[in-house]
Amino acid sequence: MGIDIKGKDDPAADLRPQSVRFATRRHIIGLVRRHNENPEKVKEVIEFVRNSGGIQYTEAVMLRFRQEAFEILETFPASESRTALRDLVTFVTERKK
Repeated sequence: MGIDIKGKDDPAADLRPQSVRFATRRHIIGLVRRHNENPEKVKEVIEFVRNSGGIQYTEAVMLRFRQEAFEILETFPASESRTALRDLVTFVTERKK
């Protein structure tokens, strides 16, 4: 989780649940952008994401995209390549770290 926070991909990705106040989201995004090298600040962000339901939200979105990827793959003829892509999607979405 800490690596993802420092990764600068989309700091707001885990902050989308509507139950999070705007000021709180802004504070957390600011921590990610300006203090991502500070272990205490990173820990605060991780704790917030866990407590706010951000992990569950992100997993649900990931599973939606996975299902969409599977449906798209099924439009291609059966082949080793299609199977390999399906296996890759499964691996990426089911791995623990």
